[in-house]
Amino acid sequence: MLNNQDLRVLKTIENIENAFFELLGSKPIEKITVAELARVARINKGTFYRHYLDIPDLYMKTMQKALSDPLAEADYLPCLFDDPERFMEEMSKMVMDNLSKVKLLLQNQNRYIPLDPLLDMFRERIYGLGLVDRSEKNDIKLDMVFGSILICVPN
Repeated sequence: MLNNQDLRVLKTIENIENAFFELLGSKPIEKITVAELARVARINKGTFYRHYLDIPDLYMKTMQKALSDPLAEADYLPCLFDDPERFMEEMSKMVMDNLSKVKLLLQNQNRYIPLDPLLDMFRERIYGLGLVDRSEKNDIKLDMVFGSILICVPN
């Protein structure tokens, strides 16, 4: 089992993510291969597979990291219900602050990547704040809000 606190492991993951963003800047995600990514990251394919199942797994983990770090620090989430205008302004600012990476990650999401894990992450953050009761109806409402944000970003 890998130690995710080991500096070598962290550096390897950083190299893989940087290579992934470099490749996303020049080609669609479905054209990226593990062999190509390993070459750009200067690792072997076995090292890639120690950390990720495949390119979609790398995508999801990278997306979750790109959104979960800023989302964990987001003090404006309670505004979703009390002050939706402020919520949208703050959420837009968060996206803009991370725009280059988020845009690269989302540019092909409609064709290739399921949004469910990302929507789950947003929902869990809102439910964790105790802002609304957990229910199927609230799941749908939150999915509509956050799904709209994710779909609008590439444009």
